[in-house]
Amino acid sequence: MLETKLEKIARILARRFNLEVVLEGTQAMTDGRRITLPNFPDPGPELLEDVEAFLDHEVGHCMFTTFSEFQAVTSRFHAELLNGVEDVRMERLMGAQYPGSHANLRRLNARLDAQNREQWTTLPWPVRLIFSVMDLMEGVAPHPDPEIARQLAAVQAEVAALNQAGSTGELRRVTERMVALIKADREAEQQEADRQPHQPENPSGPPAPGNPAQPKAAADGMLLDRVGTPSRFDRFAVDVESHMQHRLVREMAAEGRRQRSLGQTGAAVNLPHLPLATAFDTVTDLTGKGDRAALGVLRQQVRPVVGALVRTLELKLKAAGEPGWQTGQSWGTPHPRQLQQVATGGDGRVFRHRQATAEGRPVLLLLVDQSGSMRDKLPVTKQAVAAFADALNRLGIDFEIDGFASQVCPELKAMAERTSPDLLARYNRTEERLDLTILKRFGENQSCGMTRLKSGGNTPTGEALAWAGKRLEGVPATRRVLFVFTDGQPFGKGNHDIQAGHARREVTRLENSGVEVVGIGIRTNVGHLFPKSVQVSDLNTLPQAVIRELTGILTSPERPGGWGRARK
Repeated sequence: MLETKLEKIARILARRFNLEVVLEGTQAMTDGRRITLPNFPDPGPELLEDVEAFLDHEVGHCMFTTFSEFQAVTSRFHAELLNGVEDVRMERLMGAQYPGSHANLRRLNARLDAQNREQWTTLPWPVRLIFSVMDLMEGVAPHPDPEIARQLAAVQAEVAALNQAGSTGELRRVTERMVALIKADREAEQQEADRQPHQPENPSGPPAPGNPAQPKAAADGMLLDRVGTPSRFDRFAVDVESHMQHRLVREMAAEGRRQRSLGQTGAAVNLPHLPLATAFDTVTDLTGKGDRAALGVLRQQVRPVVGALVRTLELKLKAAGEPGWQTGQSWGTPHPRQLQQVATGGDGRVFRHRQATAEGRPVLLLLVDQSGSMRDKLPVTKQAVAAFADALNRLGIDFEIDGFASQVCPELKAMAERTSPDLLARYNRTEERLDLTILKRFGENQSCGMTRLKSGGNTPTGEALAWAGKRLEGVPATRRVLFVFTDGQPFGKGNHDIQAGHARREVTRLENSGVEVVGIGIRTNVGHLFPKSVQVSDLNTLPQAVIRELTGILTSPERPGGWGRARK
């Protein structure tokens, strides 16, 4: 399966709750209409548990949280407090309606709580206060902390109102009163401290029990921070969303360190290479929308090559006992051994055709590089694709033709500008969207869409391979083959070595999943990307080395089932 674990979870949730779940960028969040997760390779078991629980959490927000209430909040401290207590209210409702989510959420919150208690003395007092209010709301004894005892006592009476709130709006009004009480009490505490006689500092002694090394006054400014401006809150995992955000960033950094520890040359090539976003990618279906006259010209040009290709494959099929042919038919391909029946006035059923079932039939996908560097190579590329298309049609083999490139995308560029350089180094397509084209769908006979092959943009080979593999995986077959027509090096804004490494990993991944991948180098050797590859310089090379190499790959005896019926 080419679908990652995260993609599968996202797909199931999207279908079950009628929500949009996307994997893109570096954010873990929801706006009430769509849930966003960072695009990350398949996580380990523990991280996957946390991600599943996080998605339950975000589904709960989409179902029970009124996001417009947060727009009325201007104080960052108030926003964080409201978000924390809304998490408690929403998770109660989610657990009551979907009991299975309760265990997931409890496990995730236990990990967040354990992390907070381990780091308790390093957290600013406003963050510790928010966690303590959430504990009171859940009926849990807060962590002993003399430094916030006064503020916690000041809002103790409001905890019952938090638990009785039936909406996000009611919680906003209660937390607004709580923020005012906390600020007033903190000001009174500060005034009392100012009236106390000055005590000399003891640099060599430990801080007072229960007090962090940082003075309480150092964090007072967090009460004045505004929503949408830089804040010390940004440094800490104050809620489930920020906890997952920090967790995934750490996992990405750990993966980078692990890869570098392998000591391999160009270790960056082995790092997971991810798209910054997928929301802007386009897929255009041009099946049957090409120039039929131009296709006729192409077919005339490649006719000698097609004959040679079909004959070579036929010989291989005969050597294997012609699996899948059904003779004595009234339609199909004339059978040479039975043609004499016509001359002698015998039975006119002298045709044969393939009887392979959908499950026993091989399928092929021709994936064509449409980047700008292919411009002067388009004529020979179109000829090669047309030759294979005609040969596959004659043999009754279903196939699809797809094109790929990437194009400049202003929205992606803006996202890249908001992403830190360290994280940005992990992504490709930082300014470009995928531009994918279906020129002929599986199950369709019209191939004229191939005449609309174009060139322009860059070469996101790795991502195009993953996309094409998913399309192949969705077609019933016992054998799947992917031909990639390209002029070589993947290219785009970013590290080209990383992009090439991504393409090689996708080739390996596809091969391990049962898809045979063959690189067709257009006037270029592509053996550095594709272990199975051939080179096409012009149309005349097709019936020579190319046919010999491809038929050797495609009809190898160790492949079960050959081109005909699946063996029992």
